[in-house]
Amino acid sequence: ITLLALVATGNAYAQMAKLAGKITNEKNEPLSGVTIQVAQGAAATSGVDGTYLLQLTPGKKYELTFSEVGYATKVVADVEVVAGQTNELNITLAI
Repeated sequence: ITLLALVATGNAYAQMAKLAGKITNEKNEPLSGVTIQVAQGAAATSGVDGTYLLQLTPGKKYELTFSEVGYATKVVADVEVVAGQTNELNITLAI
């Protein structure tokens, strides 16, 4: 029974796809602390180097909102991810 639970958990994790990228300002400087909100519930925050990573389910379209105090919020619709690879989405936020 334990082995079956581990296999089921492994299969669910294997079906996820990575979405990663870097968030910069208009001067190409990395922005840390940017909130990345997925309309369907997941969220992340960019690190000190401006990078972020989300685990999403392939086969769906996502709407992502990037927000940071002092910058205009940016919404990116119809984001899709492909399983088995790291999908990249880099963002530039304007003041």
